[in-house]
Amino acid sequence: MLLSSNQTGTAMNITATLASAILVTSLTLSLGCASTTTRVNDPYTPSDAFALTDTIDLTSAATRALAVSPKVRAAAARLTAASERSTASTLPPDPTLLLSFGIPIDSMGGTGISATLMTGIGWLLAHDAIVDAATREQESAARALLSASAETAADARRLLRAVEAGRRAVNAASAALDAQREMLAIEIARADAGEMTRETVLQREAESLLAASELAQTESETHESEVALISLLAIETLTQTLEVDDISNDTLTTETLEVIRARVEVARTHAALAELGSILGSNAEFGGGYMRDLEDREAVEVALKFSVPIFRRSHEVDAARADVIAAEADLEEAVRVAGVDNDHAIFRRTTARTAAQFARESQRALGDALAITAYALVEGEATRADVAQSRMRFSDAQLKSALRDIALAEAIANVEQRAVQSVNTLARVTTTRTTLSTTNTTTRGGAQ
Repeated sequence: MLLSSNQTGTAMNITATLASAILVTSLTLSLGCASTTTRVNDPYTPSDAFALTDTIDLTSAATRALAVSPKVRAAAARLTAASERSTASTLPPDPTLLLSFGIPIDSMGGTGISATLMTGIGWLLAHDAIVDAATREQESAARALLSASAETAADARRLLRAVEAGRRAVNAASAALDAQREMLAIEIARADAGEMTRETVLQREAESLLAASELAQTESETHESEVALISLLAIETLTQTLEVDDISNDTLTTETLEVIRARVEVARTHAALAELGSILGSNAEFGGGYMRDLEDREAVEVALKFSVPIFRRSHEVDAARADVIAAEADLEEAVRVAGVDNDHAIFRRTTARTAAQFARESQRALGDALAITAYALVEGEATRADVAQSRMRFSDAQLKSALRDIALAEAIANVEQRAVQSVNTLARVTTTRTTLSTTNTTTRGGAQ
């Protein structure tokens, strides 16, 4: 079928866009694989893995992320599948071969054998629309690959910057906390010598506890960035051991809703590939019938119908195989994200518990300071303004302590809903409900 000049120009533009997209992505992935091949299988301790982020630069981090990212691999596989389907759409359908055997019942006459080769012609009427749709799908897959590559590279650079900035913040917060603790020790000595009031020492203690809480929060944020970066770069590292008293990290499940959906998609694509890859094809048919001619001769007919893989079958099988690769990569990405989220949930709960403890101790210190100030007011050694200011500090500490407790409750709930026990409990509840429903249905049926 001949194309007009406008259609030819559009097709050439689309082809050029796809070619450039595939070339850029292929070069990026090949460079990433070439520059980081020796790192994938090397085991690292946590300190080695963290030190690795000190020497890696933004470009190499982005390149490695592109080379090992399941998201990019899935997008590339979808582009391959779209390309195979686009190629198949330009070819005529595979012809269908119908073989039939007529076996006489009355033993009169010979066995009849017929073979019919047929092909569809409906695609000729919609050829332009089919090719255009397949081309648009291929172009969309190419854009999705470029988008996934850009997003992955940007995420790697962002996490590396966050790790570097977070470490500086942790060092600064740690130095500030050390200075406050040193100042607190000096002021305690002054208070023992009678050079400073006990109220001032308690206020300094509360400030030191709040600084410790801020340091724990900063360490938590930096830890999350480090874990996310290590997971994104696929560095094999030992998981940091955390002391927790509720649920350990090993009991958290990665069977999230996204992972379950990804597993279903993997099973579906494997089934589709198995069906397309069979010898007779996915549309093979087998049947039989009864025949009787004008001379009253009877026969039993057995027929077999299947497609002959001449034009489209190989491309359709390659597309289905690419769909399987994409689904498996999506599953790998979903499991990776679930693992990172589990690590974050554990560490956030530990940090929230530490912050809540510091907030309660700060509230206790400021409460003691308020009591001392109130007693000093009775003795005439403090003013009502001093009491009001001390009460304001204590109320602020109460508010912060309550907010820390709320954050701790949310962090604990986030861990509990990811626990394997919760998943097993849900399964038992579902089974129990199904059993009860079946029992009730049987009872009602018997009553009827």
